[in-house]
Amino acid sequence: MTRPPPLVPDGFTLVELLIALALFALLSIAGLLLLRTSVDSQSAISRRLDQQGRIERLRALLANEFGTAVGRIGRDAQGARHAAFIGWPQQIAFVSIGEEAGTISRVEAIGLRFTRNQLVMTRSHSLDGILQGEESTLLRDLRDARFRYRADDGQWRDQWQAEQPHALPRAVELNLRGKGLGPLTLHIPLAPDGVAPMPDLRR
Repeated sequence: MTRPPPLVPDGFTLVELLIALALFALLSIAGLLLLRTSVDSQSAISRRLDQQGRIERLRALLANEFGTAVGRIGRDAQGARHAAFIGWPQQIAFVSIGEEAGTISRVEAIGLRFTRNQLVMTRSHSLDGILQGEESTLLRDLRDARFRYRADDGQWRDQWQAEQPHALPRAVELNLRGKGLGPLTLHIPLAPDGVAPMPDLRR
């Protein structure tokens, strides 16, 4: 008399189900981590590109303004004459001009300063006295912003004090440090001999 074959249970055992659920959980966690990494990478790339765009716009703006700097001797609020280009570690003041078809189209006093973690530019059509006018924020969230000035001898100086009051530096260096930025250094050349000095009409 033959013995009947052993009964084979239908479906999965409890252990097999637990193993399958554990594998599914591990695969789900891995997928979520991969998705999170991808999203973070895309966000970082987007922030980096946006920051790079701001830096390039800043570079172009400063190149335009410094490239049209003019050696015009100014006057302060009391009427005393001062140098055409005033340069300190965290503040600059000078006069910039623009030309169209050989004719001067604009003459503006330009100021740059680092204040309250921002790099701020001031434009004014009033060339003498206190620099007051339209302000625009060029960069935010900065920890530090410092200027240096290249003299005719090739040396960089922390402040600009030329022997001739109409003299301009050869170049301006801007060192930036900020949130997610830096250290970054920009070098902006001025015209080889500056734009031709303008006469002091109030002399």
